[in-house]
Amino acid sequence: MKISVITLFPDMLNSFFKESIISRAIKKKLVDIEIINLRDFAKDKYKTVDDRPYGGGAGMVLRVDCIKDAIDNVKCNERIVLTSPRGRVYDQSIAQQYSKLDHLVLIAGHYEGVDERVTNYIDEEVSLGDFVMTGGEITAAAIVDSIVRLIPGVLKKTDATEKESFFEITINRLIDIIGENGLLEKLKKKGIKKVKLLEYPQYTRPEIYNKFSVPSVLLSGIHAEIEKWKDDIVKQKEWALGFIGGVLLMGAIYFIFRSGSRWKLTLVFKNLQRASSAFMAFSHGRNDAQKPMGILVMALALYFGWRQVSVPVWVILSVGLVAGLGVAFGGWRIIKTLGCILF
Repeated sequence: MKISVITLFPDMLNSFFKESIISRAIKKKLVDIEIINLRDFAKDKYKTVDDRPYGGGAGMVLRVDCIKDAIDNVKCNERIVLTSPRGRVYDQSIAQQYSKLDHLVLIAGHYEGVDERVTNYIDEEVSLGDFVMTGGEITAAAIVDSIVRLIPGVLKKTDATEKESFFEITINRLIDIIGENGLLEKLKKKGIKKVKLLEYPQYTRPEIYNKFSVPSVLLSGIHAEIEKWKDDIVKQKEWALGFIGGVLLMGAIYFIFRSGSRWKLTLVFKNLQRASSAFMAFSHGRNDAQKPMGILVMALALYFGWRQVSVPVWVILSVGLVAGLGVAFGGWRIIKTLGCILF
């Protein structure tokens, strides 16, 4: 694979690429990294590649003609990417896509930005997040690092790339770990085979440090138990993130409605509760309606002589609606019994 980086400050990237995994990958000839100095394509003897923006404003803007000449010099017809704060946020899935390319060109944005006409000569813009840096060299270095480690042969152990901080696990494996789950069953029915989870925590020597010890299961040597522990910890992290998200959502709702009148808010939330209760009742009914739905579809298939059986949408809606109504009306009696009689 070849990666070309167009930059104003080649020394920043040269020093970074001379270290660690990237350096070893270059020496193994698994990746060819080309650093191109944008100033080599300047139009004057002062090597100027930027100018003041039309219409006024602070800062300097990189010139479109200089960047276009640099792109033409690279002669890449596969993927050209500009680092930009407004681009889509870079993540592991994009890194995996880029690692499969034969040639990738990265343009490190700088100063106030680049001439908007540059977008006519690139394929996409990417960003590290919603914050502003002086230049795109750090972004380009991060992208190159994340790509190179995914190239086959760069890392000694394939497991190092298979179980990164964000790794994938099959739906069936997750069901085996945490048991039956409505959400996982829905994903499975939609044809989704894998989901992305956070990586488990890591430990090394010493075994005990300041009364903090390594989990005993990791010292047991029983690989099946160790793998189960890792998967359980990952799932706990996912539930913790969901809980935190719920707390933040409730805080946001309180902040938005804190100054409203009580009777108006009571009316609003009462109607919202009715709508959400109806939706939850229907969803619950739809999940629990699989058995009667299967019987109904089987009867229809036998009656009409279907050779290929698929569940019609009207069957899903009707059975789910009936079950949902049962939950909605019968559920109130259960709640009343539990709340008023048993307790």
